[in-house]
Amino acid sequence: MTIPRIAITAALCAPALLSGCKCGGDAPLASDAASPVASSAPSAAASAPARPPRPTHPAPKAEDKEFTTSDGVKIAGSYWAGGPPGAPTVLLAHRLAGSRAEWIPLVERLFPPKAPMNVLAIDLRGHGASVQGKGLPKGKKLAWHELQPKDLAGTVKDVEAAMKAAPPGSDH
Repeated sequence: MTIPRIAITAALCAPALLSGCKCGGDAPLASDAASPVASSAPSAAASAPARPPRPTHPAPKAEDKEFTTSDGVKIAGSYWAGGPPGAPTVLLAHRLAGSRAEWIPLVERLFPPKAPMNVLAIDLRGHGASVQGKGLPKGKKLAWHELQPKDLAGTVKDVEAAMKAAPPGSDH
């Protein structure tokens, strides 16, 4: 079985990118808060030279995308074409109770890339704009806090549909 490159990229890059990402808003991470325990030892971060910020350039304009999963859920996404047809596509999926919007600060820092790439960020079912599904009563929307474990397991189908929706020729 061959694992698509897009899946490998998403699986390997997300933890590294998230470890220092403050994409969820302006609230500081727990690791950013001052420690209640005083220490006389200098921290490694304090003694290390400051790394200059990576220069950023405007990301390409995002295109709104919509596609349907194999079980009938409509998934919304944003696509940034930063490379030519056939360039790898990085797929970004958010955390529980999040949305694709939390990836915008990261996407802005990804451009210009060292190698041509495209980026697709999606709203998982019940999040952001992905709230429509087959078989729902009229006016009823999927809400992440109402999803049952079987529904959350369906997010795999969201990722599969996003991978299939990547532009033709993408290396995935």
